[in-house]
Amino acid sequence: MKVITLNKNSLSDSGLADKRKFYFDKLFYLSPYNHFEKSLFRLAKFKQNRNIRKIILKYLMDNFLQISGTIQALIPAPSSHDINTYFLKNLANHTNIPLLMPFKKQTKKQNKIMDQNSRYLQIQNNVSIKPKQLPNLNAGNKILVFDDIWTTGATLNQLCKLLVENGFNKEDIMCLVLFVKMKQC
Repeated sequence: MKVITLNKNSLSDSGLADKRKFYFDKLFYLSPYNHFEKSLFRLAKFKQNRNIRKIILKYLMDNFLQISGTIQALIPAPSSHDINTYFLKNLANHTNIPLLMPFKKQTKKQNKIMDQNSRYLQIQNNVSIKPKQLPNLNAGNKILVFDDIWTTGATLNQLCKLLVENGFNKEDIMCLVLFVKMKQC
């Protein structure tokens, strides 16, 4: 499967997001989050099935070369099950791109049945940044923020907003997710 690239305009056009302000340049994803992907991913994330994790990791590595270009750093979104860190640690080892951990999550509890505004408020109050963990970017180099699933986009957008507030340009921030939950028509 090919990596799908969405910019700010195509995010809204695709139905993945509303017309709010985004704090990143591009979103890449590997697959829609359908029944098959959901069942596999739940095994990898919640049951920590090593074989499924390895399959997803191989898929991620095979497709990562399409976007790696000038990426200077990999940054995982905080995850209550550390799945994001697992994938990015392996990806960092494979590509020799540094892994940074600038985000601090206050609590691990998260309610997945929230609307977009509620999730955005929750993540605003739940995640902070450790500025000393951030690199100095050279002009034109990108950072990649990774999350497992795009549900409403609130998590990735808030993380990118924190990066922008700490001196990064939106144009230098790219996001990668494994799966996106498509809105039902």
